Amino acid sequence: MQLARLLTEIYDIAWEKSTVKPMSRRFILQYLPQLIKLDKLEVFTYSFKNFDRDENMSFLLSVPELWESMRLQDWVTLMKLLSPRPNITIFDATGCYSDIIFFIKWLNLDNLQLTISLDDL
Repeated sequence: MQLARLLTEIYDIAWEKSTVKPMSRRFILQYLPQLIKLDKLEVFTYSFKNFDRDENMSFLLSVPELWESMRLQDWVTLMKLLSPRPNITIFDATGCYSDIIFFIKWLNLDNLQLTISLDDL
């Protein structure tokens, strides 16, 4: 699978070659042409399910080209693709809730209220 291979390569090599950990925009720019050709919801779903929270936050902040044009319905679709989510503790670094953390912390939007309002989540 091209998506899994590309994201695994990005995350693995970032620790070795990126000057900022876990990854920097400067590092990720070399992969941007490949990333923008992929379905962004598939990219985020795979990333959030397979990599930890800090790596996902760094990834999201490094590639605004992938999410800046997303509409509310795209975020809702992403939430549905990530459901059902595992129960986690406060110290769990899983990336399964990266969309919610990003939405609240970096976009300053309360998607918890949105999530609660959706019947099928």
